[in-house]
Amino acid sequence: MTRLKFYVFILALTVVFTGCQQPANAPLTNQTVNMNANAGSANNQWDKYVEGFLNDYFVAHPEFAVYQGKHEFDGKLPDWSEDGLKKEIGRLHAERDKAAAFKDDQLDERQGFERDYLISQIDKDLFWREIADQPHTNPYFYSDSIDPDVYVSREYAPLETRIKSYTAYAKNVPNALGQIKANLKLPIAKTLVKIGRTTIGGLADFYSKDVPTVFASVKEEQLQKDFKQANDGAIAAIKDFDAWLGSQEANANDNFALGTDKFRLMLRQTEGVDIDLARLEEIGRQDLERNTNALKQECGKFLSFRNCPMRCQKSCVVLIENRRKLLLSRAVRVYWLSSEPLIKCDKTVIIFIIFGSARTECKILFTASPCRTERRAK
Repeated sequence: MTRLKFYVFILALTVVFTGCQQPANAPLTNQTVNMNANAGSANNQWDKYVEGFLNDYFVAHPEFAVYQGKHEFDGKLPDWSEDGLKKEIGRLHAERDKAAAFKDDQLDERQGFERDYLISQIDKDLFWREIADQPHTNPYFYSDSIDPDVYVSREYAPLETRIKSYTAYAKNVPNALGQIKANLKLPIAKTLVKIGRTTIGGLADFYSKDVPTVFASVKEEQLQKDFKQANDGAIAAIKDFDAWLGSQEANANDNFALGTDKFRLMLRQTEGVDIDLARLEEIGRQDLERNTNALKQECGKFLSFRNCPMRCQKSCVVLIENRRKLLLSRAVRVYWLSSEPLIKCDKTVIIFIIFGSARTECKILFTASPCRTERRAK
């Protein structure tokens, strides 16, 4: 989820950057002239930096680039080797320094917002990578990136093209899983083991059942042969990784909590919240109490059965007049929850209201059609 938010920001930054570019052959209008005149206050160096940042980000996260429609990255996965992880942390620190070097008086309002938000998102990514150390402690860190859904569900190209992209991806899965396995430090928290087996181990069924069905209509024999070979290898690698995770359950622990210091840092670095934890807990409990009381009050309006007199509880039978959408071809039989008689109506739907209103009165919702009663055993 934390990386998803960062991805959403990168997508928004891409849209803003590309959307603000004026085509070279676009005709000049009064609006264009005014925009160009106002652009004098903006720092063109910032926009160049954004372009470079996006290009470097796509290289470091090719799976995300694919989701953004940059299919020159099809089939590629990030470098999750130990050296690759360290390199990405170093890159993020360097990008943060570059962004922070742009001062307020050098940027217009839009650029200043982009800079501040970019820095906050880099801080967030660095927290989970460097401080929380998720690449070494949590299999779920890799789950979204290794999911091949974009090749299977998104019809961005003919199947003959997408099967090639998926095949290239599947060929890279065994190496990626080997890197992930080498990164994870033992023992792993029990909860994280289970999540990893669900999100990564669960891909085996997806590979073996859903994926072949999608590409079954591709006629070219060589494409199918290459696909099957790569997909079988990916299935085997996923099953092997899942079995390895399963073998860790016996020695798994419950040490998934961040602890006080890291939790405080998480709030500051990922949410921009800098507050004493005791005060934060107090605020949270007050909010919980306020919402709980509001919930009880609302529930009381509907669940006041306990306060409703017995005569009300036993007489709240509402006969709903036969309507077109509720017309039934056979008799409708509805039983009391107690030993009350069965009510039978050939052309009437019967609803038993066992809850009285807050005013201890029964609510009659619709007018009733005549019907007869037959006393029967429950």
